[in-house]
Amino acid sequence: MTERHVGPGREPPPAEAVLGAPDLLDTPAAGPAALRGSALRTAGYVLALVLSLAAAPLLIRHLGQVRFGRYIT
Repeated sequence: MTERHVGPGREPPPAEAVLGAPDLLDTPAAGPAALRGSALRTAGYVLALVLSLAAAPLLIRHLGQVRFGRYIT
């Protein structure tokens, strides 16, 4: 495959011509895809937060006061 250089006055070929399919951002499906991705990322963050809050008391109880102080330091 030969490389195409974009010179002055020439525009790059559209994504459809290069990749064979339209870019997702150029389709009406972009909005729902962004919302799904945001919801998934938020759900993952909340799940990680809940798990860390549940694990903190177990870690503190397991280590005890002195070793937890060293762990924090």
